[in-house]
Amino acid sequence: MVGVILVGLARCIAMVLVWNDLAKGDTELAAGLVAFNALFQVFLYSVYAYIYITLLPPIFGLIGSIVEVSISEIAKTVLIFLGIPFFAGLISNIVFVKFQVMNGILVNLSPKYHG
Repeated sequence: MVGVILVGLARCIAMVLVWNDLAKGDTELAAGLVAFNALFQVFLYSVYAYIYITLLPPIFGLIGSIVEVSISEIAKTVLIFLGIPFFAGLISNIVFVKFQVMNGILVNLSPKYHG
């Protein structure tokens, strides 16, 4: 049950973009929500895991699990898998904007975004 809870807590942030595109939604709003979601997962996933695995099951009459993984280990893993790509994207965006490369990339690769 612990594994299911951990997977359930890890929301798939990429699927938000896919479903938003299929629904022809606002892409800029979806990208902003995905960025906030990634930040929330980086900073709060380990807290959520502790609450859902250790604290909540006894309240509902289930047996709580003592996971031999500390909150700091979960936080470090989440930071590696979500934080590094997030900050790499942020840094590359800053570099692209500084050297005005982003405009050329958008014009050449995706004409629909050229305004």
